[in-house]
Amino acid sequence: MVGYKFMGKAHSHAFRDLPFYFDTEAVPVLQAIAGRDAAGVREAAEKMGWASWETDWRRLIERDDIDLIAIVTPNNTHAEIAIAAAQAGKHVICEKPLALTVGQALHMLEAVKKAGVVHMVCHNYRLGVFEATRSSRGNRAGNRFEINGEKGSIRWDMENLNHLQVYLEEDEPGLQGFRTISCTEVEHPFAAAYWPAGHIIGYEHTFINLLAEMMNGISTGVSPSPNFEDGVRNQIVLEAVEQSVQTGQWVKLPEYTGNLPSFKEQSMR
Repeated sequence: MVGYKFMGKAHSHAFRDLPFYFDTEAVPVLQAIAGRDAAGVREAAEKMGWASWETDWRRLIERDDIDLIAIVTPNNTHAEIAIAAAQAGKHVICEKPLALTVGQALHMLEAVKKAGVVHMVCHNYRLGVFEATRSSRGNRAGNRFEINGEKGSIRWDMENLNHLQVYLEEDEPGLQGFRTISCTEVEHPFAAAYWPAGHIIGYEHTFINLLAEMMNGISTGVSPSPNFEDGVRNQIVLEAVEQSVQTGQWVKLPEYTGNLPSFKEQSMR
């Protein structure tokens, strides 16, 4: 893994816990982690369970005992690391966004395709939440409870663990009613030990789902979606948004059908 701060913690947790939830033919081994600060990366390796550490990500790519490179570094470094990893025959999983520009993303996609390695991009909410909403039908019984007291009431939905509904009798007339409290702020007990505000309870499990797909992809030789092609498509949209903001006009998206050479020629005009 290249990088070891916030996203490094999320990925390390998922790599370690994946075997507890999924039986995959390929099983992750936390072999090495890289970061620029020797003291920081050494501490991260010890705390998060990595067998060794490096201060230069290029050393990871050179090592024969590493098959997969996980990129959790700042966005401006993704392209260089991913391309070098692919050229060295390593499978690659990269944090979002895939790149800074469509051009960078296309070069990354070209590199993994040419090398024939398995690749994914970490659109983890898609695997943890979105696909379920696309395939589910109907509605099942909820799992909620309400407690009423002399000073007010609370409602708790076990399917929405991050929000608490609160009603207070002491509120002024006209303002009384249930309000929604976010339970993921650092002021709440235990919340500060996990993810930054806005990252819901269960956030870490979306990474486990994602990495399970990656392990299965390595076993079968197939890059599961979302992969670098999805990353390219998203980059096309992001670049169009940027152009629209700058010009104040609608921007027509160039069509990408999976034909990399023809699209590169079209997009570079």
